[in-house]
Amino acid sequence: MMFTSAGKKRSVAIATVLLVLGLAIIWLDFWHQVSPWRTLATVAYAFLTAVLFLTGALELPGRLNVARVDVWRRLSDVVKCVISFAVAIGWVAISVKLVPDTDLGVAIILVPSGVLCLLGGFFYARSAWISVK
Repeated sequence: MMFTSAGKKRSVAIATVLLVLGLAIIWLDFWHQVSPWRTLATVAYAFLTAVLFLTGALELPGRLNVARVDVWRRLSDVVKCVISFAVAIGWVAISVKLVPDTDLGVAIILVPSGVLCLLGGFFYARSAWISVK
């Protein structure tokens, strides 16, 4: 899509305003508990994003690539992921009551739990990996 000079300037101006509004939302979110400006900035951000799409300044791809997913293989990896995280949480809950409150006790709690969480993350990543055919 070819932009005229005025259209390009308008798109750059809207994108700049979006950047400023996004930074303002982050600033208001972190340093102010309750502020009506945060709500106003969020609404303006959503409105300007919609304007960018509706005016054609940002285009959605005409054809989205939809991947074929082997559901059962993905489901088994998701189940393994959930089991790994559940066992890690269970390990922490049980071992906190059994091990002494020392550095060695902390290592006994955290090392197996960390390994189980890494294993769960591996299964999650493997279940989320989709090859487009």
